[in-house]
Amino acid sequence: MTDTMFLSIAYIESKPERAARTLESLHAEDAAALMATVPVRIAAMALARMNVWSGARCIEHIPVERAAGIIEQMPFLDAAALLRMASDGNREAIFEALAVKLARAFRNSLAFPPGTVGAQMDKLAPSMEATRTVADALKYARQKRRPKGDIVFLTDAERNYMGIIRISELVRHDGKVPLSDIMEADVLPLLARSSLSAIESVPAWDRQSVLPVVGRKGNFLGALSRADLAAAKDTVNAGDRGSGGATIIHQLVTCYAVTVYGLLKLILQPGNPQAEGEQS
Repeated sequence: MTDTMFLSIAYIESKPERAARTLESLHAEDAAALMATVPVRIAAMALARMNVWSGARCIEHIPVERAAGIIEQMPFLDAAALLRMASDGNREAIFEALAVKLARAFRNSLAFPPGTVGAQMDKLAPSMEATRTVADALKYARQKRRPKGDIVFLTDAERNYMGIIRISELVRHDGKVPLSDIMEADVLPLLARSSLSAIESVPAWDRQSVLPVVGRKGNFLGALSRADLAAAKDTVNAGDRGSGGATIIHQLVTCYAVTVYGLLKLILQPGNPQAEGEQS
């Protein structure tokens, strides 16, 4: 083991939070190169403390077999959050490299039935731990380069949803201020397993254009916007109209077939004069 690797391991083990911040400041390729040199257990410790978006970008540059080994060493919710933000191809490749039982557990955790909030949510919605600072959030907003909306969702260390912070609000505060001191904690989340019809009349839509989405244990999963909800509703309604039309056509064809069958049966049954005449 080289001195550099020994120091890296010692640093991550003794100061995982600080090490995670350092890794986030690197390009994804450079962070991945470092994660490829330390033991899997240490890499898992560091990735679990990184911002989930940065961690997902990092793991995409790690060889799949090693990435799967790191995922296996991470707490389940941390790993699931990271996989949720990974690209589809990378996520599927990691699933293939995982043990079948664990891959199935992740698939079940990340999949939601059609017509539910989870199936329509934005899985890439930005999130950070509430213990991070204003400076961390501004840096994250710049790095992410995904200006969809003005909201960053805040969680605790176990990735449970806590509140929101608006990016436009950040510039009004000192960079050292913890996000937990200025977050809005009264924005209630939607449950991922709820049906879309069940959350249409949630009062929070009157004040918010985007709402957080959580799992059964309160862990943050993503976000749903009013626009996405409306689009999903239109799609469902269109499908219902389409299937309704198909059902009507099917019923008409069925009735027609039954009517023709009944007439033929009546004409051809024994004792019917017309049927006897035709048979002779």
